[in-house]
Amino acid sequence: MRYKNYLNQTIADLSGQIIVVTGANSGLGFEATRYLSYKGATIVMACRNIAKAEVAKQTIINENPEAKLDIIAYDQADFASIDAFIGQLKSKYRRIHALVCNAGIYYPQRNLEMKPGLKLTMGTNFIGLYYLLRQIMPYLDVVGAPTRVIFVSSLSAYHQRNKAFKAMLKPNQSLFRQYANSKLAIFHFFHVLANGMNLHDFQDRKNVSFFLMHPGVTATHITDNFPNWLSRLAHGFLQFTVHHVDKASLGIVTLAGAQHVFNGSYIVPRGIFEISGFPRKRSFPKRMVRGSGQFIYDVGKYVRDISK
Repeated sequence: MRYKNYLNQTIADLSGQIIVVTGANSGLGFEATRYLSYKGATIVMACRNIAKAEVAKQTIINENPEAKLDIIAYDQADFASIDAFIGQLKSKYRRIHALVCNAGIYYPQRNLEMKPGLKLTMGTNFIGLYYLLRQIMPYLDVVGAPTRVIFVSSLSAYHQRNKAFKAMLKPNQSLFRQYANSKLAIFHFFHVLANGMNLHDFQDRKNVSFFLMHPGVTATHITDNFPNWLSRLAHGFLQFTVHHVDKASLGIVTLAGAQHVFNGSYIVPRGIFEISGFPRKRSFPKRMVRGSGQFIYDVGKYVRDISK
């Protein structure tokens, strides 16, 4: 395991803490699970593909036999799956200490939809995430040390212009634009929650802290959704040009386990153009979240309509 020195210098012992990681079977989620379990936390691996999750779990246990890992089925593109996941989580754990919102997709088939008129990328990466937070918030908001919620966004969000939520739902957008819009929407969501704005579904959350990170550019398995030839080309190119996913995941690990982070912290890679490097805090780019209150207000109305 690389970066043990960073972990030991930055993260205290996490024994007794319960940390949920969505999308924990591959990429950033897998590496964050490895590192957080190494520091003693019990990790709930919230995964859509249980077979792949079992393989990932065994890989970590082979490396660290003392790792405490629990798999619960979770599909962020399915409201019923999200509700069932929360029910199982409540039945097993009195409380959780951190929720890592990492699950997402990048390159599904172009016309796949989560709901009629809702493309799968926006549906999975953001609408499902919004629904998860709406449903799970009362469980997170318990007296004691604040529960941490860590959002994973993307450098691609920097290249998008602020727009109304309905504009993000327009059909015939490229798959990259759908992905980047979904990650910009996460910036809006984080801004509203971290700043304590009370909007419909999120009226009171005194004992929850919110954090945001992006991993820069890294060779994750997100390219597996590309056509086979393009996936192999993209993965090979990224392996030699950007930092490895294990280093990229350290931003998640820091926000989930370090003692020196506070509500509203935003972490990015420290290298040039934030492409790669060890985690560093930076000021939140307010230019990206103008109109966040109205944006999330509109999202709330939309989610209430489609989840009836």
